[in-house]
Amino acid sequence: MILWMGMLGGVINTSDLFHDIPKYKLDLFRFIEPSSTKLTSTLPFINKNEKFDVLVREYPAEKSYAVLFVNRNEEKKSSDFSVQQLIGVTSSTCFDWSFNGAKNLGIQSIITIELNAHESKLLYFSVDGKSPGNMTLGGKL
Repeated sequence: MILWMGMLGGVINTSDLFHDIPKYKLDLFRFIEPSSTKLTSTLPFINKNEKFDVLVREYPAEKSYAVLFVNRNEEKKSSDFSVQQLIGVTSSTCFDWSFNGAKNLGIQSIITIELNAHESKLLYFSVDGKSPGNMTLGGKL
């Protein structure tokens, strides 16, 4: 849920006492921290019968995109997506992205997403091949 919130604007809600928040949660909260640049996300498949909810956020200055896949189903699902239908280019360098860093998956034209029930996956697509580095989901460098 927190990645969904981060993609939609970075609002953080927690009932935890700030002094009791574990380090991994603080790292996750910092990861979704928005930048001063306004960014929006789109739902490219909202009117289509897809297995996953998909949110796409463009980072124009970095020539890159974040794509969040969410399985809201009660069972494991798998689906293929073309990079073209996700971000509008035929292929791109893809990274498995989280607050722990980014793992380079190489240049991709088709992505196979397999998610357990209620699981999500965040990918970073870089048109020029650059890693997101320490950039936040909100685009803060």
